[in-house]
Amino acid sequence: MKYFKTASVLTEEQPDGGLENIKREFLIEAITFGDAENSAIVFLNDMTNFKETICVEKVEKSKISDLLFNDSFEVDKEVKHGLIEYSLSEGSALYAVEVEYSEENDKGKLKKSKDTVWCPAVSPTDAISLVDDYLHPIEQRDYEIKGVKYSKISHVMVLPETYQKHVNRFDSAA
Repeated sequence: MKYFKTASVLTEEQPDGGLENIKREFLIEAITFGDAENSAIVFLNDMTNFKETICVEKVEKSKISDLLFNDSFEVDKEVKHGLIEYSLSEGSALYAVEVEYSEENDKGKLKKSKDTVWCPAVSPTDAISLVDDYLHPIEQRDYEIKGVKYSKISHVMVLPETYQKHVNRFDSAA
């Protein structure tokens, strides 16, 4: 399974009765581009009464290798299109935290590698702290957090097995 990022546009009714085109970005766990696009359409259908306005503009394979799940996500446990939906809580955003790892190879030379850990948080500082708290007890290599970027992704859809894995990880950490 891989994560795919989708970018979509749909029309939503505003509180004043007016209509507005809204962009939505999702992160969807899927096998193929087509599966990700079909899943995006299922979830978008639940977000609007103007289903004919839904347009999935882009589907791309994501390089996300690790995604933290915490209480900045609200979970809809109803399985739709084979997936469980996480949406960001009010005031939270999804951040990409860049981590640089260092380790010595067999010849004593320092080898560096980079990875990005995705984390829902209320601020960039909070995201850095949450990723550090996550990595500190499990990471044996030296690491340094190099940066953090805001993401426009508002919802994450995962397989029930992935959801259960994250519930178990959260329960064991508590």
